[in-house]
Amino acid sequence: MGADDASGPLVPDGGNVFYTEYQNEPPVQAIARGLSTIEECRVDDIPSLYHHVDSDSMNRMMETARDSNQDVTVQLTVDDYTVAVDSDGTISIHDSDLDSAGSD
Repeated sequence: MGADDASGPLVPDGGNVFYTEYQNEPPVQAIARGLSTIEECRVDDIPSLYHHVDSDSMNRMMETARDSNQDVTVQLTVDDYTVAVDSDGTISIHDSDLDSAGSD
């Protein structure tokens, strides 16, 4: 199974934001997949998200929100990235390094 088989591929917006979806995987797993694609490394090489978010709680909250048609967004910072997870199944990853690179 390839990295994009579980959910949507990582799609850049042409700038410093990348988008992906989580439908058949927990949101935290999709975040790690997205970050590994941006960093061009294996998912196993991404540092644990444990220090950034309670993975089990976020996964349960997003599942509950989706099942009850509630709009919920969780935003967290992981190193130089701002990650927004929406209960509609989308994830955006904003790379602040690209902001500073564009201002030189």
